[in-house]
Amino acid sequence: MAISEKALRSITSLEDVVALLSNELDWPLNAGNIEQITFAFTAEELGANANLQENVNSIRQLRPFTKDQPWGIFLLDLSGASLLKRNIRDMLKALTKISRGKPNSGTWSKENLLFIVSSGSEPSLQIHFLTFRSVENEKTEIRTIDWGTEASPPQKLRRLSRELLPKLSWPKGVENPELWLSTWQSAFSVPLGSAIHDASSLATRMAQVASRLRSSIEISLAKENGSGPLNRLLESIRVEIDSEADPASFADMCAQTITYGLLSSRVQDPEGFNISPVMDSFPLNNPFLEALFAEVQDAIGLDPQDRESIEALAADLASTNVEAILDEFGNTADGGDPVIHFYERFLFMYDREMRMAAGAFYTPKPVVDAMVRLVDSILITRFGLSRGLADSSTWQEVCAHLGIPVPDDRDPKAPFLSILDPATGTGTYLVSVIERIRSNLESAGMDSDAVDAYFNGEAAPHLTAFELMLGPYSIANLKLGLAHQQEQA
Repeated sequence: MAISEKALRSITSLEDVVALLSNELDWPLNAGNIEQITFAFTAEELGANANLQENVNSIRQLRPFTKDQPWGIFLLDLSGASLLKRNIRDMLKALTKISRGKPNSGTWSKENLLFIVSSGSEPSLQIHFLTFRSVENEKTEIRTIDWGTEASPPQKLRRLSRELLPKLSWPKGVENPELWLSTWQSAFSVPLGSAIHDASSLATRMAQVASRLRSSIEISLAKENGSGPLNRLLESIRVEIDSEADPASFADMCAQTITYGLLSSRVQDPEGFNISPVMDSFPLNNPFLEALFAEVQDAIGLDPQDRESIEALAADLASTNVEAILDEFGNTADGGDPVIHFYERFLFMYDREMRMAAGAFYTPKPVVDAMVRLVDSILITRFGLSRGLADSSTWQEVCAHLGIPVPDDRDPKAPFLSILDPATGTGTYLVSVIERIRSNLESAGMDSDAVDAYFNGEAAPHLTAFELMLGPYSIANLKLGLAHQQEQA
């Protein structure tokens, strides 16, 4: 069952949400009169605090439709333009103290509550479906399905209409409350994110997730005893990239790439981020890594805790002004590369010893760009390569310009210029060289299609980089993929 995307766009009130549940998801509702199918409460009646009383326009509970219905379903109309966590937590606290609806006895468990909330007003109305889960230290995690009737991008509505909201269809058989409860809960895979406000907190948050993933992947590798899917992926790494890769370096590469790939995806596509499965939009520029991480996603997806930690980080990134944080490093002002200098901060939080042992200290981008410009200038002024780093002149042409013979071990017709980065790290120099090459080609009068064709055919084959650490190697591929997509935009 798929819901009409137009139906999601056309909602103007909670009454329209009730009609959507009735018409699209087969809920047994009389959608014509919301008062007949709900119990009305006031915030004051629930014993709510003054803050909640001030911010809630109305509170209604859908009347239970069966004797053993496991869900308490409440409709909340908030007066503010945004969903405030404190209002939701205040409401949850109030409801878990009252009886299970006016005709019933007992109290609601928070895991059995479903909130359907509207906030804001047309044309920027926001609809939220919220459930609750108990997590570590008896804390409550809010899980959400939400959309803006005007603001949400089409890809988000597509996922909601085809994948998530259909899971909330009214069950054909209501005799199994536990199955009903788990089926609806399965729709809520994304927690309500928390905004992160500074670079240190962002690096720490990402490092926590990466450390957990690394440990989990190492444990899973050991449990497979050499014959499971993760071990097969490790063997692929040994064949394709690094013959000396071990479980620790493989787990580290996966953890870093997944975690940092989320940040890259968030900066690359702010509107579409956190809509599709978390790794579908990673800007990898390496077919082997793309295939590898498609399999890694399936493998780690077997562990619900790993999946939830990734989804929680994605929700936090979606709620965070990442661009403002990265501006501290000068990254977004001139192109929006999120992985130049912030990676050093992340690696410091994630594994300080690794950073020290590998010499993972990164040159400021203005210094990198200045060095690349200097080499480009020398190629033009001293070697006669009119396009600098973008030039495809042969050894014969360059030697003729210099008035020297072609070395015996060189093919006169071979390109003179080759570019090598022997310890590329996360690819900062390589990206700067690519930017300079494309800039030189554009200055020579080429349009974007011609630049792409020349770069792919003449320049790219002569760019070579090496990196011994699997983590930075994978991050470099993320960076190159992101740079390529930015150039195509």
